[in-house]
This record gives sequence, C-alpha cells and structure tokens, in this order.
Amino acid sequence: MQDIKDHLFDEIEDEEAVVVYAPLVLRTMIMRPRCLENLMRVMRNINPCLMVVMEVEANHNSPSFVNRFIDALFYYSAFFDCLENCMKHNKYRVIIEDLLRKGIRNIVAAEGSERVARSVKMDVWRTFFARFRMVEMSFSNSSLYQASLVAKKYCCTTLDRNGKCLIVGWKGTLIHSLSAWKFR
Repeated sequence: MQDIKDHLFDEIEDEEAVVVYAPLVLRTMIMRPRCLENLMRVMRNINPCLMVVMEVEANHNSPSFVNRFIDALFYYSAFFDCLENCMKHNKYRVIIEDLLRKGIRNIVAAEGSERVARSVKMDVWRTFFARFRMVEMSFSNSSLYQASLVAKKYCCTTLDRNGKCLIVGWKGTLIHSLSAWKFR
C-alpha cells in the first residue's frame, strides 16, 4: 500500500461515483503507519462518495500478551461457537476454521513485525479517521431493517449501534463493526 499513488486512479471521470469498500484490510496496516496514512491520503484525493469499513471489533493490538490472549480467547470462542451453530454441516466450515486458527496464532504467538493483523475497536478508528477529516455517516433505516432480518435468522446474533456504526455480535460478544465514512 505504500506504493499506491494518485496517478493509478487517473481514469476516474469527474462525474463518476466512487465507493471504497475496505473489509478487514485496515487492521493489517496498523503496524505500517506510513502505508496506512499513504492509503488514506490517496483515498482523500480520490474523494469517494462513501467509504464502507468492516473491521474486527476487538482489541488485539495490546502490547501486553495477557490482555491480547484474554481478548482473543473471548473473541474467537464466540466466533467458533457461531460457526458451530450456523455452519454445523457446511463443507466450508473447515476452511473458515483454518483462517481463524491462523488469526489466533498471529495474535497470540507472533510478536513485532511478525504480528500482521492488529485489530482495534471502533473508537480508535474514529479518532484515526477524524485526522483525515472524515465524518461518520448513518445507515438508512432500510439497510438497518435488512440487517435485523438477517440477524433474526440466526437466533444468537446481536446487532448493536456504536454511534452511527453497526456492531455485529454473537451472544453478546462483539465480532465485527460496519461503518460508513465520507471525507469533508
């Protein structure tokens, strides 16, 4: 992401609408702040109509091993319980569990630059986005209604709000945040 430059987006027409979707990407750049800030500068210059961000809603960035371990224990316990309930006989469950295994190993066993993903909670992202003069946008009532219909399908899924952000959880444990942003 450090190599991303404005000229790569020269093909965007002035009247063209651009939306950026960033699912679980920004957390991989926390340890490379120059890359993250460069990405945000380029995004600001592109000036998308909207930037939708989905991130892990947990603090896996603590320098304290014990704090990271405890947070990861609760987070991944909820995630595995969700898989057990929602994907009991799904053939893709093993693939997802393998990805989660790699995530656990990254958080608990890796240190320094080897620890690639460093999740932080929405309040940290809000502070970061404010530095780039971004404002949080509300989701429409229609989209919130659609989200509630999907959540009702899975009895233990919880939907909460943190400001204008939507928080998806499992049995009370926060799993992901979904937020929408716009540059001022």
